[in-house]
Amino acid sequence: MSIENALVESAHSFAQDMLGKTARVIKGGDERTNAVQKNSCAASMWVSGGENWHIRVHFTKPCLKKIAAVLLEDKTASDATLSDLVCEISNVIVGHAKMIAAQKGTHFDVSTPHFDAKFASISKLATARCYFELEGDIFALTARKVR
Repeated sequence: MSIENALVESAHSFAQDMLGKTARVIKGGDERTNAVQKNSCAASMWVSGGENWHIRVHFTKPCLKKIAAVLLEDKTASDATLSDLVCEISNVIVGHAKMIAAQKGTHFDVSTPHFDAKFASISKLATARCYFELEGDIFALTARKVR
């Protein structure tokens, strides 16, 4: 199983199991995906094993606030809380992807996620992008192979 497929499966599982919601994969190129491309909270980590990848998990601020309301029961989460939440969610998604891949014979190591920027844009260097709609808001996973 590829790292990309494991990440997509894990993102679906995160939405369903932790939020009780369905995340729908959508194509990029519309206003909503452009918003997450240009203005998102993001965490990144390095994945190694066979191939090396730089993975980023992006959330629009409204999406992150909705997730904070569900997971933290905090409808007025501060920017500091949202920054921590981005890293925690990224850790959950990528950690679960690691478990999914391992069950199917693919093994990789993951670094600890770090907060990229309050408003990070999606790199044009990302070789894989997957956008998810979660109750009208968007989050994205991006991956770039690194040599």
